[in-house]
Amino acid sequence: MKFRNILVLFIILFSSCNSTGIENLNSSIIKYENLPNEVKQVMFESDYIEKDGNITLKLFTELNETSKYEYISKQHWLMSWVNEGEIVRNSDKNRFKLDFNSEHRSKYVIQNDYLYVPRHYNIYMKDSLTYSFSRFELD
Repeated sequence: MKFRNILVLFIILFSSCNSTGIENLNSSIIKYENLPNEVKQVMFESDYIEKDGNITLKLFTELNETSKYEYISKQHWLMSWVNEGEIVRNSDKNRFKLDFNSEHRSKYVIQNDYLYVPRHYNIYMKDSLTYSFSRFELD
């Protein structure tokens, strides 16, 4: 029984060491009008991806000239109906867990080393001036 408890603790500790929670990064809240123009252009786009015959909404857009990041979505280890997202920096394989308390995760946009996330459910272009966004520094 003791060995099993230690093993579970070790697995939890090991799985949490290779990633940084997004809430631990430097961040700021900015209004829509202060977003970079490139981010504004894609924030309200609805892109879809077809994978294995299923069509899903594309949540992640990277605006860098060469791809620096990758978005990974996987099932929660305990609750299989919940998907967890991570952003992986290609250069050093550093992982950023997308575990938000206040953001609502309807779209992720990366430009340079900044992640932009709307702070509202269901965003629409006609209401854009009323929205605020979180900007996370991925350094």
